Amino acid sequence: MKLLRRTIRNLILESWYATDMTSIEWMITKLGLSKGKIEIVISENHKTDHDLVIEVNNIMPNKTKRIGLLLIDRSYADCLDTFEISWAHMPYKTRNLGFGPLMYEVAMEYITQKYNVGLTCDRQSVSEFAYPVWEKFLERSKSDPEITTELLDFDAGPEEKKFTPGNKSDDCWETTSLKWYREKTKEHGWSDDGPTDEFRKYYIENDPTSRTYKKSPARTIKILKDLGMLKIQ
Repeated sequence: MKLLRRTIRNLILESWYATDMTSIEWMITKLGLSKGKIEIVISENHKTDHDLVIEVNNIMPNKTKRIGLLLIDRSYADCLDTFEISWAHMPYKTRNLGFGPLMYEVAMEYITQKYNVGLTCDRQSVSEFAYPVWEKFLERSKSDPEITTELLDFDAGPEEKKFTPGNKSDDCWETTSLKWYREKTKEHGWSDDGPTDEFRKYYIENDPTSRTYKKSPARTIKILKDLGMLKIQ
């Protein structure tokens, strides 16, 4: 049994970037790796006072252990009224089981379904663990019609360097995009005149953190409901 669990876990780690994250089989495999009953909780009345909280709990006979937490808030800037990841936590032992991407997917579907707006990353920083999740969503959006994106404009810089000059509704902090651009290219990306042409090109074409994401229909939520694994508070 231990060997089987280890084999499945290795397959997930090796195939994450080549696997359809929405497939029922893949999701059930992930959820089946933990002992006890897995429950995903969506809460808009959480004790943390965040606008939306997604929890993954492992319910066992003698205790309930939280194995994933996603805190989400309405963005502080205009940002097309999008919701923004404020904080995410996954214990080290369960980080590679796929619960993190699953929480993002559930949040994206729920926000799209209820508010008809998108979900975006933390606008000030994204960890090395979260960045590949956004890369995967961007990759999927190019071939999966269920995932749509809208480009968020720069909040800083001159109007003539923005993508929708004169329109403030899509202005959103670009700090995360700049940080990852500098990490990848070792270039600054910003001058006294605002964003460089190279950074603007990267932002439009290759940056997974420059967008807000929607997903419809709420296929993952329906699967979890049908399996009795979802609670909405």
